[in-house]
Amino acid sequence: MKAEQRKSSLRTEVAERLREIDRSERQRSSGKIVEKILGTPIWKQCTAVLAYIPLASEADISSLIKKAFEQNIFVAVSRVDDDKLTFCQIKPDYEKILVKGSLGVHEPPKTLPPFDIKRHESVLCIVPGVAFSISKERMGRGKGYYDRFLSAEGSSVFKMGVCFDTQIEQKLPVDSFDVPMDMIISERRIIV
Repeated sequence: MKAEQRKSSLRTEVAERLREIDRSERQRSSGKIVEKILGTPIWKQCTAVLAYIPLASEADISSLIKKAFEQNIFVAVSRVDDDKLTFCQIKPDYEKILVKGSLGVHEPPKTLPPFDIKRHESVLCIVPGVAFSISKERMGRGKGYYDRFLSAEGSSVFKMGVCFDTQIEQKLPVDSFDVPMDMIISERRIIV
């Protein structure tokens, strides 16, 4: 079986596992993930956080975004512009301005300019995914948005994958363009 077929099969398996997590467990686990992130050295030194607005199946990091505002950390969230992932700086009342993007994901409106990452010394990028491995590999939804973005940014951002523990595999089928994470955090563990 080729890597793309294995990825497709694994995406289906993980989606089934995620459907088994009820809403209250998802919220509890999301809270534990946020607590773990807040305890990391990278969180304590970052000046900017690149985050995401979660899909129903993803870890809810909205409390992390709130905490960043409380600590005067710049926050930018993801948006897809013509097949390219960009991040736009948001303010504490950001939920009021979100629109449904081309992929059905809530994101900042096109009127907000892209965030200038180069102006910050320590940038933490919180990366969602379908599956991660104990070797810090990541498998996304198959469009390559995060891989292209992270590849272009290189070492200028710290790549932190976040997921529920059921999304962590021993090994993933990967391609040369798949960008590994610097750290992975689930409700049960931190992989460095």
